[in-house]
Amino acid sequence: MLEKDIENLLASYPDEFFPNAGFKLMDQQVRLGKYYADIIFTDKHSRKIIVEVKRGTLSRDAVGQIIDYYGLIKEQEPKQCIELILCANTIPPERRKFLEITGIECKELDISLLEKIAKKYNYKFLDELKVETNKEINHKIEIGINRVIPDAENVIIPMADSDEGIVQALVDATDGEIITAEVSDPLGNRIKSELGKATVSQTTQNPQPVTVITPLSTTIPLKQKHPHLRYIVFYAYLALIMLILIPIINYSERTGDSRLSIFFLIFAMISLVIATIWVIWRNAQDKKFKE
Repeated sequence: MLEKDIENLLASYPDEFFPNAGFKLMDQQVRLGKYYADIIFTDKHSRKIIVEVKRGTLSRDAVGQIIDYYGLIKEQEPKQCIELILCANTIPPERRKFLEITGIECKELDISLLEKIAKKYNYKFLDELKVETNKEINHKIEIGINRVIPDAENVIIPMADSDEGIVQALVDATDGEIITAEVSDPLGNRIKSELGKATVSQTTQNPQPVTVITPLSTTIPLKQKHPHLRYIVFYAYLALIMLILIPIINYSERTGDSRLSIFFLIFAMISLVIATIWVIWRNAQDKKFKE
């Protein structure tokens, strides 16, 4: 059982751990400055509940960590009522006493309780999930072929069918290894990604380590090839509106009925406001990606 499993169970089934509290999940791994709070709930009194999860024994560092989270939210929302909860498998008595005095709730989560709740909701622990690699599948195919044709000579070539598959194929072909690392996604959220570490060498005495990053779609923000295109579309739309508006105004002057031109002018103004907001929003997203 991983720490992430405990976090997922708490976030998904809060009523099992905090009955009658009325907790509603806001988000997991919430960015607060340079830190990430494990879980933030709201309760029936509209308070924000910050929950920090630790596997094993609750450390002293965890106490300071959650206090920092409190201060960071208070800086942004001075009037927001905030409650703090620390969860761990084991909480030392002296640490529990300190937390109770300071008003920080602490909850001890026994492994058997977590396993019981996981079983109730058919939750699969992350360290128990196993996906067969291309290499393992090829090996099973080879065994099957040799059962039918014992003298067959099998040549196994790793194949790839996706971003992840490319790295796995390179790792399999070079007897490398998969390494898990924490990286930033395009919106700046901290996520887990995998690196494939392969070894390619000209000679066995001088190996050259090569690192392959995957998947690109989740670790590297894709840059827009033509960011100026939105301005072309915006001004083309503006020109189209003017081309339509001019004959309508001329028609209104000839007939003396200005209702049509007023209606179209209002429609054009609303459309331009929406288009302007869209351009500003897209520019802000691009700036965030660059950061």
